[in-house]
Amino acid sequence: ISLRTTAPLTVSHTLSRAGRVVDGGTFEVIHNLAKFTAAYSPHNLTWTGACCHPVSGSLDVSYSGSVTGSASVTFNGCGQASLTKDGLSRDIVITYCE
Repeated sequence: ISLRTTAPLTVSHTLSRAGRVVDGGTFEVIHNLAKFTAAYSPHNLTWTGACCHPVSGSLDVSYSGSVTGSASVTFNGCGQASLTKDGLSRDIVITYCE
Protein backbone atom coordinates (compact mmCIF):
# COMPACT_ATOMS: atom_id res chain seq x y z
CA ILE A 1 0.00 0.00 0.00
CA SER A 2 1.24 3.45 -0.88
CA LEU A 3 -0.16 6.76 0.39
CA ARG A 4 0.12 10.27 -0.98
CA THR A 5 -1.69 13.58 -0.94
CA THR A 6 -2.75 14.94 -4.31
CA ALA A 7 -4.16 18.20 -2.94
CA PRO A 8 -3.17 19.72 0.42
CA LEU A 9 -5.37 18.70 3.35
CA THR A 10 -6.75 21.59 5.38
CA VAL A 11 -6.45 21.01 9.13
CA SER A 12 -8.00 23.71 11.30
CA HIS A 13 -8.73 24.55 14.93
CA THR A 14 -5.94 22.42 16.45
CA LEU A 15 -3.51 19.68 15.52
CA SER A 16 -4.26 17.81 18.74
CA ARG A 17 -7.13 15.37 18.55
CA ALA A 18 -9.58 17.43 20.63
CA GLY A 19 -11.19 19.89 18.23
CA ARG A 20 -9.28 18.92 15.09
CA VAL A 21 -11.19 19.50 11.83
CA VAL A 22 -10.04 18.28 8.41
CA ASP A 23 -11.90 19.78 5.47
CA GLY A 24 -10.70 19.81 1.89
CA GLY A 25 -7.82 18.33 0.02
CA THR A 26 -7.37 14.79 -1.29
CA PHE A 27 -5.27 11.81 -0.32
CA GLU A 28 -4.83 8.51 -2.15
CA VAL A 29 -4.44 4.98 -0.90
CA ILE A 30 -2.84 2.96 -3.68
CA HIS A 31 -3.29 -0.82 -3.37
CA ASN A 32 -0.24 -2.02 -5.27
CA LEU A 33 -1.13 -5.75 -5.27
CA ALA A 34 -4.86 -5.34 -5.94
CA LYS A 35 -4.08 -2.71 -8.61
CA PHE A 36 -6.53 -0.01 -7.60
CA THR A 37 -6.45 3.47 -6.08
CA ALA A 38 -8.93 5.00 -3.65
CA ALA A 39 -8.90 8.82 -3.57
CA TYR A 40 -10.43 10.31 -0.40
CA SER A 41 -11.74 13.87 -0.02
CA PRO A 42 -12.61 14.87 3.58
CA HIS A 43 -15.54 17.13 4.49
CA ASN A 44 -15.60 18.58 8.00
CA LEU A 45 -14.07 15.53 9.68
CA THR A 46 -14.17 16.41 13.38
CA TRP A 47 -12.50 14.75 16.37
CA THR A 48 -13.03 15.04 20.10
CA GLY A 49 -10.57 14.38 22.90
CA ALA A 50 -12.52 11.28 23.94
CA CYS A 51 -12.30 9.46 20.58
CA CYS A 52 -9.41 8.63 18.29
CA HIS A 53 -11.69 8.42 15.23
CA PRO A 54 -13.65 11.23 13.58
CA VAL A 55 -17.03 11.66 15.29
CA SER A 56 -18.68 13.60 12.47
CA GLY A 57 -18.10 14.62 8.88
CA SER A 58 -17.64 12.53 5.77
CA LEU A 59 -15.23 11.24 3.14
CA ASP A 60 -16.00 11.08 -0.58
CA VAL A 61 -14.17 8.17 -2.21
CA SER A 62 -13.34 7.69 -5.88
CA TYR A 63 -11.95 4.33 -7.06
CA SER A 64 -9.88 3.67 -10.17
CA GLY A 65 -8.02 0.68 -11.56
CA SER A 66 -9.29 -2.86 -10.85
CA VAL A 67 -12.03 -1.32 -8.65
CA THR A 68 -14.04 1.56 -10.08
CA GLY A 69 -16.85 3.80 -8.95
CA SER A 70 -17.44 6.06 -6.01
CA ALA A 71 -18.52 5.83 -2.39
CA SER A 72 -18.97 7.91 0.73
CA VAL A 73 -18.23 7.30 4.39
CA THR A 74 -20.20 9.30 6.96
CA PHE A 75 -19.03 9.36 10.60
CA ASN A 76 -21.89 9.15 13.11
CA GLY A 77 -20.16 9.19 16.50
CA CYS A 78 -17.14 7.57 18.10
CA GLY A 79 -16.34 4.36 16.23
CA GLN A 80 -19.56 4.54 14.17
CA ALA A 81 -19.80 5.23 10.45
CA SER A 82 -21.87 4.32 7.42
CA LEU A 83 -20.54 3.37 3.99
CA THR A 84 -22.53 3.92 0.80
CA LYS A 85 -21.24 2.43 -2.47
CA ASP A 86 -23.09 1.49 -5.64
CA GLY A 87 -26.42 2.42 -4.08
CA LEU A 88 -25.95 0.09 -1.10
CA SER A 89 -25.35 1.25 2.47
CA ARG A 90 -24.02 -0.51 5.53
CA ASP A 91 -23.01 0.49 9.02
CA ILE A 92 -19.36 0.22 10.04
CA VAL A 93 -17.99 -0.24 13.55
CA ILE A 94 -14.42 1.06 13.91
CA THR A 95 -12.67 -0.59 16.85
CA TYR A 96 -8.93 -0.24 16.28
CA CYS A 97 -7.30 2.80 17.87
CA GLU A 98 -3.75 4.00 18.53
